[in-house]
Amino acid sequence: MAKDTKNAAHLKAKRADDFWGTTLRLVRYMSTRFWGLVATFILVIGATILATLAPYILGKATTEIYRGLQEGQMMREAGEVVDTFPIDFEYIKNILITVAIVYVTQAVFRYFQQYITAHIAQKTVYDMRKDLKEKMSTLSIRYYDTHSNGDIMSRAVNDMDQIANTLQQTLTQFIMSVVQFVTVLIVMFSIIFSLP
Repeated sequence: MAKDTKNAAHLKAKRADDFWGTTLRLVRYMSTRFWGLVATFILVIGATILATLAPYILGKATTEIYRGLQEGQMMREAGEVVDTFPIDFEYIKNILITVAIVYVTQAVFRYFQQYITAHIAQKTVYDMRKDLKEKMSTLSIRYYDTHSNGDIMSRAVNDMDQIANTLQQTLTQFIMSVVQFVTVLIVMFSIIFSLP
């Protein structure tokens, strides 16, 4: 029992010390699916930009409604009879259609991005499991005598599943966060500089 605990602590320390080496090995496994990764990056960037721009476009409809209400109120204060406020509903309708198209396109991008990412993650883990199987077939009997079945099964199943989940979630989240930050900054500054 004490030996297993010592081995586990040693393995954890080894993993922590060789983080970049492990990351590079993982990148090498994924590099065989280069075009899939490129497609994922493009789809994530596209979906994130659309998600950021949608509220900006929708804000134009709010601005038009506010402008019409303000103009109508000024006309009333000037003594004019106002039956309907001068709001351009055709313009608002076009904005709403545009926003709907943006959201639908974003949903399509996200669907294909998740599909491709899941495919890349599962294929990468499949290759890793194949290599692990080949490695295990070359190990001596002594290795199996000195390591518990649970530890070996954990590496073959749980650790691989964890890698797949991490690839599917963390990779896209990282790209999404960076692109969203940059896009929000651009939209924010464009609004500030367009103010009178």
